[in-house]
This record gives sequence, structure tokens and C-alpha cells, in this order.
Amino acid sequence: MLRKVIIALLAVFLVFLFEGALAATLTLPESLETIEASAFEGDRSLDEVVLPEGIVSIRSRAFADSSVTAINLPVSLQEIADDAFDDASAVRIQAVTGSEQYAWAVEHGYLLAFDDPEAYDFHAQRAAFEDNESIGLYHEAWIRNYQIDHYDELAGHRTGEPEWSVAIEGNSYGAQVSYAIGEWAGEGSQAIDVSISNEPTTSCTISVRVTCAWGGETISGVCTLEYVRTSL
Repeated sequence: MLRKVIIALLAVFLVFLFEGALAATLTLPESLETIEASAFEGDRSLDEVVLPEGIVSIRSRAFADSSVTAINLPVSLQEIADDAFDDASAVRIQAVTGSEQYAWAVEHGYLLAFDDPEAYDFHAQRAAFEDNESIGLYHEAWIRNYQIDHYDELAGHRTGEPEWSVAIEGNSYGAQVSYAIGEWAGEGSQAIDVSISNEPTTSCTISVRVTCAWGGETISGVCTLEYVRTSL
């Protein structure tokens, strides 16, 4: 009896060992648009899954109860089933910061991390405008300048230079927005100074989107600037 138990345990151990040895990176074809329901459910051969740009849908339980530990969610994804990764407890999801796919992963409680040393982020650093007391106009919020931390270190792993863009979203109230590469960020960083010309002379709110694309990754953020007209 004891011998049978030992043999059974040994068999289970060998199965796990064998499955672990087979675990690998699966790169799906560029032509793929949909991962069908339960396509990889229960699959123990998966480690990392690379989804192509252009994929639009991941359906119900596509990776449920699988061994996948890392997967990217391209910005082309329009539909992700709520249960697509059910019981795949080890999965780590990579998505563009601020994207709908990033928000989906956060909402569903999945761990998001850039283990890649080439990954980057930027953040608002300081206010760029002053109140205009001569016309009784005050800024209730601030458009902020942006910077990439560790720029020098990242540049050694990426081709080309960061491509910045700024644009007013919605009604501009006659204002125009522009930017210039700044020098205030400090050693090892790159920054842009956002500026608005033809500022409105009436109360309003302007939203400005700042976007940076670099090395195949795109991140963006929206700032709001509220103008409040007061009596002189």
C-alpha cells in the first residue's frame, strides 16, 4: 500500500516537472484579431504570452486556470471578457499607462508591473502659469510641465528620441498650446515646458493632453486649467 502511494506521488511530481519544463513564451500571429472563448483554458504549457498589435477581442475564459504568468494588452484591444483570466492567479499584465487596457487590469485587480528596464513613465513637475491680475483672471488649477525620469539610462536601451505632443481637447476658447524641451528637469531627465498663448479673458476650463511616444510605447495624461474671472 505504501509503495503504491509513493509511486502515485512520484508520478504527480514528474507531471508537474514535465509541464514546468515545457512552459515557454507563446507569440501569437500578427493576423490574429480574436482569442476565442476557452482557447487556452487549463493550459499548463504557457509562461509568457505576447499578443500582437491589432488584436481586438479576448473572449470568455480564454486564459482561465492557465499557467500564464505574463501577458501584454495592446491598445488595439476593444473587448476583454471579465473572466478571461479567472483562476490564473500568477498572471502579471502589462499595458500602456493610462490606456483603457491599463484601467481594465486595475479595475479587475490584476498586478501591473513593468519588469522591463526599458519601461518609463513621466509625471507633472511644476506649475507653468501665473495669475493675470490686470484683467482679474486667476488660474484655479495648473497646467504642469512633464518630465521623463532616468532619461539618460533609458536612452541607452531605446532607438530614437521621445516624440512629444500637446493638444487642447474640446473647446479651446481661442487659446493655443505649445511646448518646448526644458532644461529644468535635472541631470539624467528630459522635460517639456507646456505653455498657452492667447489665454481666454472669460471664465472657462481648458483641458490639455500631453503625450509621449518612445520605443514603441505611448503614454499620455490630461491636465485641466480653470480660468475664473473675478471683479477688479
